[in-house]
Amino acid sequence: MLTHEDTISEVLHRDPSDIKYVASSYLYRAGWGLSWHNDAGPYCGAFAYYIHENWKANWGGELMILPEARLTTPVPGAINLGYEQGGGFKEPAYCERGEGSFIMPKPNRMVILSKALLHSVNPVSIKAGENMRFSIAGFFISK
Repeated sequence: MLTHEDTISEVLHRDPSDIKYVASSYLYRAGWGLSWHNDAGPYCGAFAYYIHENWKANWGGELMILPEARLTTPVPGAINLGYEQGGGFKEPAYCERGEGSFIMPKPNRMVILSKALLHSVNPVSIKAGENMRFSIAGFFISK
């Protein structure tokens, strides 16, 4: 059985003893999500641990992930993921093909992402009612 140290080592390609982390709590109510972005910068990876008690598949809030190949294959007309002056928010050119993966925010699940992986969080559906997507999320940083 893999330990969390084994998983961190496999995903981040680093010795877990050489990594520290920072974390915060996050909650998403109905209608809340997170736009496409990556967690580059000083980080060597990111994580999310889902702490809500239950979650149904039709409540949304999925973690959406684009294949890593998208990050190394330039796409003509690729834009910055943030606000493009005068044009408002636009979908990243990396999303053109509509291919990727998603991870349901199942309770007691931990997701570890490698650095620079392009991802987003689908908005929580109104079908979730008063239920909120709770997580402890953060970043791994090399010591």
